[in-house]
Amino acid sequence: AEYMGIHGGLLISVPDPCLWDLETGKSVSHNNLQYSPSLRTLLPFDESSYLYCGDTATIGVVDMRAPQTLVQHLEEPHGNPVFSMATDSQWCVLGGCCRHGLVDVWDLRWPRVCLRSIFLGERVRSPVYCIQMNHRILYGALDSKLVYLDFYNNPGCHKPPTFSIVFKDS
Repeated sequence: AEYMGIHGGLLISVPDPCLWDLETGKSVSHNNLQYSPSLRTLLPFDESSYLYCGDTATIGVVDMRAPQTLVQHLEEPHGNPVFSMATDSQWCVLGGCCRHGLVDVWDLRWPRVCLRSIFLGERVRSPVYCIQMNHRILYGALDSKLVYLDFYNNPGCHKPPTFSIVFKDS
């Protein structure tokens, strides 16, 4: 098997996604990632659950105590596959979509509604390959630039400014 990565003491194997406990060496979730046909990102959310996304318009929340059960799912409102995710490990979940530099924002207390969609620039056609966040700044990696949105320095601003770092071909 190939291995996707290590997160919080868990090893993720592919192409048949499975989580392995690194302390015991045992599988802790055989076939529990069946909800996503092509797993792209897996993130620990809290001590007992994780988030995942793949080539679907859904972010799933799975509880490790009942790994065969999908606890919640967040639907991308435009039907775009979700390529990347980030979370503050409390209530906020961000999903980076497959086109137009689009990032969707959800609050897990109200999972049926996407709270906001943010475009990481004008006339962007790139997927959001990676997103990271803290309580002040959102970072997004697109095909030709790294974008960050600073929400702290623009209080009351409904559309935060986009600052970009453009990568030039050598």
